[in-house]
Amino acid sequence: MPSYGLLSHQGRLSRATRHRIMLNPSLSEPELLKAFLEPLLEDFQFWFKRTRELLEQEHLIFLEARTQSDLLARVRKTQQQVTVAQSLLEATEGEAGIEMTVLMPWHQLVLECWQVTMRFRRQQAGQDPSGLGSVGAVAKDNARDTPHLGRSSAPDSQAA
Repeated sequence: MPSYGLLSHQGRLSRATRHRIMLNPSLSEPELLKAFLEPLLEDFQFWFKRTRELLEQEHLIFLEARTQSDLLARVRKTQQQVTVAQSLLEATEGEAGIEMTVLMPWHQLVLECWQVTMRFRRQQAGQDPSGLGSVGAVAKDNARDTPHLGRSSAPDSQAA
């Protein structure tokens, strides 16, 4: 299982979850699935919400208007998909999982969101006043530089 599937809001399994798994290695498959998927889905929601708010409230000079609008639409659509996944996981008490073919595009979008957020912060800090730096090939660049998904692994994750 990829490491990003094991994270909570802080980029790791909660202490209670780790403790429960370690003390009871015979947890049922639904219990294990919930222990891993719930925090991952919460992380997705956190990052997509932050990015959606940024894209709705700011004009990003380093993105064309059409690119910003497209990213916002993809974030909104993915947020809805994550909400459905969370609802199914809860309604089935962990009996419903999520295919990796579904998770990976969400992960790639989070990486793109992180890149845009970092560019915006640099622009705001005056490090990139022109906003002309590259944001292309975000998923490919970040996939090699970002080992896992979680707030703690995102650069400068404390501020939006």
